[in-house]
Amino acid sequence: MSISSILSHPDNTSIEQLTLQRIIAAFNRLGFSLSRLADKEEPEFSFLLKKDNITYVVKVSIRNKPIAAHTVARFLEFCEQNAYNNGIVISLNGFSTAAITISATHNPNTKLMLGQYYADESNISFDQNIARSTSAKYISVFTQKGGVGKTTIAAHLAGAFALMGKSVALIDADPDQNLIRLITPIAENWYVQVPNPKTKRIDHSVRVFPQDQWQVAVNGKYDIVIIDYSPVFDKNPLELIKKTDFFITPVSLSPLELGEKAEIFHRTQQQIRNINKNARVLALINNIPKDLIKDQKNLLMTLQTVAKNIIKEPLTCVIEPQKCAIRNSQLLANWGKAPNLAFIDFAGKCYPREDFLRLADFIENSEFNN
Repeated sequence: MSISSILSHPDNTSIEQLTLQRIIAAFNRLGFSLSRLADKEEPEFSFLLKKDNITYVVKVSIRNKPIAAHTVARFLEFCEQNAYNNGIVISLNGFSTAAITISATHNPNTKLMLGQYYADESNISFDQNIARSTSAKYISVFTQKGGVGKTTIAAHLAGAFALMGKSVALIDADPDQNLIRLITPIAENWYVQVPNPKTKRIDHSVRVFPQDQWQVAVNGKYDIVIIDYSPVFDKNPLELIKKTDFFITPVSLSPLELGEKAEIFHRTQQQIRNINKNARVLALINNIPKDLIKDQKNLLMTLQTVAKNIIKEPLTCVIEPQKCAIRNSQLLANWGKAPNLAFIDFAGKCYPREDFLRLADFIENSEFNN
C-alpha cells in the first residue's frame, strides 16, 4: 500500500488519521517504506515499516501528554510475543523519564527507538532527552499491617528513581530498623545498590538514613526522599508525615485482607488524614500473580468501591493494576540477602525493575497529581 493512496483515501479525514498520515510521510522522507497499516483488531501497533529489508513495528500516540512507562512496557511485551525485533514508539508530547529508562534497560532482543513527531516542522526526532523535569517529592510507604512488603517497596522504588537519574535518599523510619539490618555499612553509611542491566555493574546507589538521621536526609537537597514507616503510626516522626506528598499503601488482593470494606486500607487512610490533609494516598496492589489479575477482578472492584464510596475523597485512589502493580517475583522474595536490589534480568526479563519504574512513573506523571 503506497503512502499516497493512504493520504488520498476519502475516509481518512479525522485529526488522528491526518496526523498518522503526516507521520508516515515523515518516515518516508527518512527512507522508510510502509508495509501496511494495523487493522482495527490490532490496537497494539499503528503500522509496519521497512528499511534496508528490516521490518519495524510502530506505535503512535497522539495524546496531549508524555507517553508513560506502562505504554512502553506493554509495547515491548507485544514485540517480544510476536517476534518483532525492531520497534518504534512515536509521541507528539515526549516521554516520561521512566518510559525512557524502561527503553534503555529492557531485553536487548528487541531494539526499541523512541521518537517525537514535531508537527510544525513535519519531522521526527529520535533524541531521547525529552523527559519532563519534576520538583522534589517526599514519598512514604505506610500501612497499619506488618509483613506486607513495605521495606521491599520503599527500597526498590528508590532504586527505580535512581535508574531514572534522580538523586534519592531512603529513610528507615521504623524503630525496628529492618532496612538498616539488611545491609552492611560502608564507611559508617548505609547504601542499597542498584544493578544496571546494560553495564552489568553497580552504576547507582541510594544512601539509607536511620531514623535518628532523618533530618540529615531532608536537608540534603535530594530530588526524591522515600520513607519506610513503622506500621505503628505513633512511632513515626511527625514532621516527616507532615512533609509527605505521596503515601503508598501496599494491599494484596486477598479476601482475608480486603473483607467487605477493606478495613486495613480504610484505617490507614484515616490515620494519615489526622496529620496530613493534602497528601495523595495510593493503594498499590502488591505480590500479585503475574497471570491472575482477571481471576481477582471482584476483589479489585471491592477495593475500588471502598476508595470511591466509603473514603469519598479525590486525593485517595487505587492504582489500576494495568498501569502499575507489583507482581509476584522470586527475585523480590529473595531480596535482602545482599545490598543489591532485585533489578537483575532472569531469562531476559526483570519484572521488579519494570514494575517499580511504572510506579515511579505513576507518581511523577499521572493525571491524579493534577
